[in-house]
Amino acid sequence: MALVQMNSEQLDAAIATGQVVMVYFWTDWHEVCTEATEIMEKVAKKYEGQAVICSVNADQEGFRALELGVYSIPTVILFQNCEEVDRISGVQPEGLYESLLASCLHPEEVSPYDLINSMGYQ
Repeated sequence: MALVQMNSEQLDAAIATGQVVMVYFWTDWHEVCTEATEIMEKVAKKYEGQAVICSVNADQEGFRALELGVYSIPTVILFQNCEEVDRISGVQPEGLYESLLASCLHPEEVSPYDLINSMGYQ
């Protein structure tokens, strides 16, 4: 499944389910978002059926982005049980997004060292 684009109402409905929701805020004019979108597409395919992974165009949904405190693009926010549990700005390695999802979906299997290693540190 491809990365699903949502508007504010769809995003609110997804978060309200209590599921793990990873939201990727982007714009079409920011060059860095092209790379980030490719990474998020891969993550969305890998976690299909396990988490809701969606994108929100920050230009089209600017009010919602500001409500959530999105001040830089790209930004990814992770929700679980209707609460924000983490956020990352800028383009990050695919493994970091996957580790964050795994920490929500399978917390018993993820150590802090896994998260550090997923950022490229050894």
